[in-house]
Formats: sequence, C-alpha cells, structure tokens
Amino acid sequence: MSTPITTAAAASVPASGTWVMGMSYAALPGGAAKIDKNGTTYYLSGNTWFQPAYGANGVYYTVVPAP
Repeated sequence: MSTPITTAAAASVPASGTWVMGMSYAALPGGAAKIDKNGTTYYLSGNTWFQPAYGANGVYYTVVPAP
C-alpha cells in the first residue's frame, strides 16, 4: 500500500544532489509515498527509502537500503 505524503516543510534535495545512506533528515522530500513492508513503515521517494524514527525533537527520517 502506498500513500503520498504531503508536508508543508518538505526537505529539498541535499546540496550534494543525492540523499546519503545512513544520514537522517528532518523532513521527507515532497511526494514521498508511505510503504508498509513486513510490519515496518518506510517512505519511498524515487529510488530512495527512508525509515522514520522519533527523537527528542520529533520525527526524523533515515535513508536506509531497500527492504
């Protein structure tokens, strides 16, 4: 199942032009789709997978390998 995510504060592509594996970001890129796989929630934008986590400042999204 995929659901488009819309956020007012969508992150732009990093200055390097690519998302860095293992790096965490405060927001998802615009148009990221929510994907539930094996009981875990991921977000997919293009070919980049993100996994949400919660920290002291709220939710953040880490770039992870494709599940």
